[in-house]
Amino acid sequence: FLMIRRPPRSTLFPYTTLFRSNPKKEEDYMDVLEKIAKQYSVSVKDILGTSRKSEYNIPRQIAMYVIRKKFNKPYEDIGAIFSNRNHATVIHAIKKIKKDTTLQQQLQNII
Repeated sequence: FLMIRRPPRSTLFPYTTLFRSNPKKEEDYMDVLEKIAKQYSVSVKDILGTSRKSEYNIPRQIAMYVIRKKFNKPYEDIGAIFSNRNHATVIHAIKKIKKDTTLQQQLQNII
């Protein structure tokens, strides 16, 4: 019969460490949404939703601002994340957050 030999340990080493290591997860926009939702005591679903209530609008606008600032996503892509909103809505939200100095102080905790 044919005997199959195991390859030397030196050739297996890169593969075994690849699966054992736990690389640090890169932060994505969902992590940002969860932080903002937690800070403002709303759900991520509410932030991403279509409601016009002010209790959701401010966190939503902050999320748009932070996503643009952290990930440099195009306005159209950010609008697509938030229930297919128009890019002009995203631009308005970002300008509004930039202008409001009290919100800028709160953003330091999130960013």
